[in-house]
Amino acid sequence: MNKRIRKQIIIALIFFGLVFSITSAFVIAHRPQPTCFDNKQNQGEEGIDCGGPCISCDLKENPPISVKTEPKFIIASNNTVHVFFTLLNSDNEWGLKSFKYTLTFVGPNNATQKITKTDFLPPHSTRIFILPSVQLNFIPQEVKLDLDQNSFVWAKPLEGIDLSRGSPFKINSLQIIFPVNTLNIQRNTYYFTKTLTLGMKDPEVFNLQKVLSEMPDIYPEGKITGVFDKATESAVKKFQQKYGIRITGEVGPQTRQKLNELYGPKDIGEVYKFDVNKILKLGMSGEDVKQLQLFLALDSGYNPEGKVTGVFDKATEKALKDFQKQYNLPQTGQVGSKTAAKINELIDEKYSQNKESNLIVGTFSPAEATLKVEGDFYNSTSFNFKSGEIGILLCDGNNKEITAHKIPVKDIISGKNTPFSFVWHSPINNVEQIKKECGIDIGINIFDINNISSSF
Repeated sequence: MNKRIRKQIIIALIFFGLVFSITSAFVIAHRPQPTCFDNKQNQGEEGIDCGGPCISCDLKENPPISVKTEPKFIIASNNTVHVFFTLLNSDNEWGLKSFKYTLTFVGPNNATQKITKTDFLPPHSTRIFILPSVQLNFIPQEVKLDLDQNSFVWAKPLEGIDLSRGSPFKINSLQIIFPVNTLNIQRNTYYFTKTLTLGMKDPEVFNLQKVLSEMPDIYPEGKITGVFDKATESAVKKFQQKYGIRITGEVGPQTRQKLNELYGPKDIGEVYKFDVNKILKLGMSGEDVKQLQLFLALDSGYNPEGKVTGVFDKATEKALKDFQKQYNLPQTGQVGSKTAAKINELIDEKYSQNKESNLIVGTFSPAEATLKVEGDFYNSTSFNFKSGEIGILLCDGNNKEITAHKIPVKDIISGKNTPFSFVWHSPINNVEQIKKECGIDIGINIFDINNISSSF
């Protein structure tokens, strides 16, 4: 081999050596640091991702997680069910910062549908998991629960959170509020007549947001402003996707039809509650006028002089004046605050129920309908949490589950009470049998440092 070829080989070896050294240094410098979740036995671990600096191998291999109550469901309507189950974590220090579970619903002819969720489970706790209004393709006959142990991410709560006495979030007050005679009175309705689009400000947008806010999976923001913003547009798209409507983000004819089908007036013969802030007068038309005419027909002998048409005509005006005269009201021929209040008072007298224990018979504003639960919970930790969820399960006197609900909560301040309010718009089977709360889940992730805020 001549000197020239030997020299070229030496230079090539030096070059490749330099390239290899530089590449190796770069790979080493950018190689992820060993962790307890890299599925490798490194950094002095006794097993794969356990022992040494990680959780004990016994905790990993024999997780102290068990199903305390198997999943059950309540059939609501339209292939919709409320699902609930309870998990127990018997470890006093470690909890699941994150884990996945799958619910498998079995229907007729062994049809199945699976839903996978991600959640958390604190240490030394029993937690009820509530999933309201799960939409299925069939009415299920049974439901099965599978916990994905490979998804378990173990962690300790944020430093300073004491779980020795149970949950750090305590319910202080809870009231179940019934509307006037749920069996005989119509829930408040929302009738949509306009095309609603991004940027609009309109009373129908206000009502749209009321309806969407009762579906946290569709409208988690839950803001009721009357302004059609981006969040409302996103919620409308999710609503359209859920019901197989062309996804536009606008409330057009098909979306209006579905909204009115779900939340609009069902039967003119049902009793109605009147908005004391709304004026009804000659020349107006709509559902409010229909319900006024129906009330007058039943209470004031309006029927011989006219028909229930939904149009505020002269016959309606005359019948209303007769009603106002009978009850010593100003005979204006219009429904103002005093007349509306009197009508509602008479409805209350006719249909109200007796109060019992914590069950309150009440009247609802237009934002409320079939049932309402109000309360607050106290945050005993030293942290301010940005957001969370709270779920509730309601039962009859024999602990038979009737219905469930879940809502988002925000601005959970240390040392303060956080108010919450559940409102049902859809009809509830056997609502008159509800006697008590039989399960509450305050879902605030006490492991998540990103959910902490100091700006409240």
